[in-house]
Amino acid sequence: MTKLLRPAEAAAMLGVPERGLVRAADQHGLLVRIGRAVRIDADTLPELIEKCRSAPKAPVSTGTTPAGNGSSVTPDDPRLQRAQQTVQLLKRR
Repeated sequence: MTKLLRPAEAAAMLGVPERGLVRAADQHGLLVRIGRAVRIDADTLPELIEKCRSAPKAPVSTGTTPAGNGSSVTPDDPRLQRAQQTVQLLKRR
């Protein structure tokens, strides 16, 4: 038989805020509502945790690094050249 937990019990077990847990369970269709009672199935907690995992972030820099000198390369784009000119102008001031 499945054990239905009160949100406060489930949140205490996982060490997370109760409101956030209820919101996440509701978002992922794992919240059980019977009348006014709101419960979370204890057997679905691992599934809920897995669904809430953040994907690894992609590297911020997409530039290429030429072999040897270690500096990044900026492609020749007229808009970038204009931006670089503006930066140099501001640096002089």
